[in-house]
Amino acid sequence: MKMLKIYSEDKKSFYRLFYDEDIECVNPIKYFKDRSITSSYYLIKDQIEHKLQGIPEEVRNKIIAKKANEIWKERFESISNESLDKEFLVLLSAESKKDQLKLLKGKTLATHALAKLLFLANLEFGFSFSRYTSEKLPGNIEKSQLPLLFELSDNEESVSIIGETTLKEGELKNVIIHRKNIVANFLDKGKEWHCFYLTFKALSGKESWNDGEPHYHYLSDKFGLSRKDVIQGIKDGKVPSTPVHIGIKDYRK
Repeated sequence: MKMLKIYSEDKKSFYRLFYDEDIECVNPIKYFKDRSITSSYYLIKDQIEHKLQGIPEEVRNKIIAKKANEIWKERFESISNESLDKEFLVLLSAESKKDQLKLLKGKTLATHALAKLLFLANLEFGFSFSRYTSEKLPGNIEKSQLPLLFELSDNEESVSIIGETTLKEGELKNVIIHRKNIVANFLDKGKEWHCFYLTFKALSGKESWNDGEPHYHYLSDKFGLSRKDVIQGIKDGKVPSTPVHIGIKDYRK
């Protein structure tokens, strides 16, 4: 995980951003635990460190680390208690595409249920976890032209900007609305793999499936595709074709 600290134009406040590069064949529980504790540690430190100035730094850090670990324990418990239909676990040992399609027909996942599936797939079936992402900007715009940070207002009428850019506000708005982002989560064991991927377009309700319901797409080694080709397609911003859509319940709540 990488981290950025970006100050506002007046230098009186800042944003702390956390992001990942590609992740390959890791233990999902350890990955999410480390990510949660690290991000929580710095967020807590940003919020309360000024209140602990009279306490030695070593003690201060231990207090913050203890709280970050408590937050992870709460998250892990919440994920563990999330509902998950048994068909998702049966899916991991299904022997054909036909069986997988049957198991996933009409299925949905609660917001944190995919994390539970990743954890159980590792604990009970020995699958490792990988994640690949891609972002394609509209037109001929390059990432080097973008400011450090820019955010579209809720009504999509204005853009807040931090940093230098040669682009106009309308162009930045267009970048946010029309960029193509894909996040693909893989479970791997030997030659077996399962891929649950989503697009930002699907999360924002701008894909037509089921009246714009946020959803995952699903692929596996049983679909006659190579893992390498699927990942390359994702990197190229070309969403692999699949008939499987898995709704995400209560995502916008």
